[in-house]
Amino acid sequence: MYCPKCGMKNEEGATVCAGCNQVLVIKTQRLSGLAVASMVLGIGAISSMGMFGIFGLPAIVGLVLGIVALRKIKRSVGLLQGRGFAIAGITTSAAGLLLVCFLFGMIFFSLRNVHGISDQVRCGTNLRRLAPAMLIYANDYDDQYPTADKWCDLFVKYYEVGPRQFVCKSSDAKEGESSYAFNENLIDKKLTEVPPDVVVLFETKGGWNQFGGPEILTTENHKGKGCNVLFNDSRVEFVKTERLGELKWEVEEGEK
Repeated sequence: MYCPKCGMKNEEGATVCAGCNQVLVIKTQRLSGLAVASMVLGIGAISSMGMFGIFGLPAIVGLVLGIVALRKIKRSVGLLQGRGFAIAGITTSAAGLLLVCFLFGMIFFSLRNVHGISDQVRCGTNLRRLAPAMLIYANDYDDQYPTADKWCDLFVKYYEVGPRQFVCKSSDAKEGESSYAFNENLIDKKLTEVPPDVVVLFETKGGWNQFGGPEILTTENHKGKGCNVLFNDSRVEFVKTERLGELKWEVEEGEK
């Protein structure tokens, strides 16, 4: 047996240490309960992430217990057993923590994507609500589009369009501003003179009664992925950035 004072290994049955004359008290070896608990918690953290280990607590406890168990086993001069259990507990607990971090990362990434998509959809919905106002105005005013530098004011005054319908939530526009602009190429044009695939309203930076062309179009509202566009046939589409060059802004002569 080992001497608890100097650590020297003595013959079995010795009552006094041959190295330091320390009286030896015969003790039996035992398995470390902390080491066993560490391994159980580590395995549990990996095998039941759904309910037991989703927050990583069992893995953290298992890791701590495994480290403490290893230190106690080392200091016990051979009286405590279970080093393998402790190492297994540390390994599985660390793996469980890594798995928890990975799952939370996936969830966070998914939530960010869902948020971005929902803003994109709501932005498109705004344009779908502005489309009827555009049609009603044209019906009331000899098929003409609204005056370009007053189109927002006209929609609010005569067609009960609310301020929130002008704002894309992911844009820099505040309430009282508009995230959309009117295609200046349609000034003095009649709705029936314009082909269905020509741009009417599109996303831009915050302002009011804005009009222009592709030079003021922005994709920043949706992290550069694209923007929502209202076409002359009242169709609203989210046009990806790589397809923006395909948009039709002008009416070619003789085309309807």
